[in-house]
Amino acid sequence: LGLDVESYRVMQELQFKDDRALVSHYDLLLQVHQTANQRKTVATRHVATLPSQPFSGLAGGECAVCLCALEAGQDSCRLPCSAGHVFHARCIRQWLSRGGACCPLDQEDVSAALTQRTRVQASAKPLSAVTDDQQLQLAIQQSLSTSTAACSLFSDPIRA
Repeated sequence: LGLDVESYRVMQELQFKDDRALVSHYDLLLQVHQTANQRKTVATRHVATLPSQPFSGLAGGECAVCLCALEAGQDSCRLPCSAGHVFHARCIRQWLSRGGACCPLDQEDVSAALTQRTRVQASAKPLSAVTDDQQLQLAIQQSLSTSTAACSLFSDPIRA
């Protein structure tokens, strides 16, 4: 519940007290209520990394968020949970950013996988980031000189 040991003991005692005792511990009860009703969600920037694709229609089934059928050609997303459940893209993105950080079907937390995906995508520098032809040529030359230097280490025979 997110409480220290003393607060937990007070909560146990309050279970068997009358309403007057509850009023005197209002702040503690409010803290328990707020802690118990917090939902862990996934940041929008992480949810945006979830790839979508047209549903193939092979598996059939329904979206567990909206309970409507998944039909061929509809925009869908496969969650990075161990079962790889599929949902309507719009539904699961709303679910993760507002409803919770877990798969609606198996309750597996997918926030860590989505956060990791964001980090990987941020660290990968696409070629489109290089806009100038000279910069592209320089990047290719640097890449080639690095790989040539590495290859030369293995091309010289070992002399005893």
